[in-house]
Amino acid sequence: MAKREGVDQRPRTFPTVKVRVEIDHDIVKGAFRNHVDHFRSAFFHVTSILGRFGLESEMSQVHGYIVEMIGEEEAEITKATSALAKQIKAAVGSEAIPRTSNNREVRETDIPSFVVRKYIGLFQAADRLVDAIVYAETAGVLSWHRRSEMLKDIPKYLRTPAGRFKSIASHLHQRQKESESNVAEAKAAMAESIAAVLESHKALKSVQSKRPLAGAKKGKGEEAKD
Repeated sequence: MAKREGVDQRPRTFPTVKVRVEIDHDIVKGAFRNHVDHFRSAFFHVTSILGRFGLESEMSQVHGYIVEMIGEEEAEITKATSALAKQIKAAVGSEAIPRTSNNREVRETDIPSFVVRKYIGLFQAADRLVDAIVYAETAGVLSWHRRSEMLKDIPKYLRTPAGRFKSIASHLHQRQKESESNVAEAKAAMAESIAAVLESHKALKSVQSKRPLAGAKKGKGEEAKD
């Protein structure tokens, strides 16, 4: 097959770092099992397509968008954990939050990039939030209803980044197929598509705006305190 001008034909490899991740809680384990491979595959797919067409700037834009979204979600999770710790301290005299599961699993996963490492960190933050939610309810500062709400919302935070990244990857794959016969056209169309898809994704409501974990939710008979 003749080499097409403007397309990088070199084999692209992705060296990875293997890390060990400790997860205690089943809802976080389930999300890890269901979404991490999809997120990593989306990274490989997006990076491969854009790299093949020399769209390094657009690649950085996509990675930046995903990292920023994960950072905002992690900030909401951390804020909720901190707020519960303060309420626990007011109730029992210490804000220390024990682990609330003895079912810890250690998983090894491959990290090919910072964006994937950032996503893995979200699971560890979520695991600690589960501890805070469970312990806060046992300390009497969180109602059972609010405990249930928060635990149900945590998987949404872990699913959303993978879903958004996969959506971008699918969009690029379709654009590549449609424009395969004309490299120059494909390159211009992909750059335009990245700008459009990022704009549309950024207009979507964030999971923390739809399902806030921290904030004015009632505990047992009173407003939750910061």
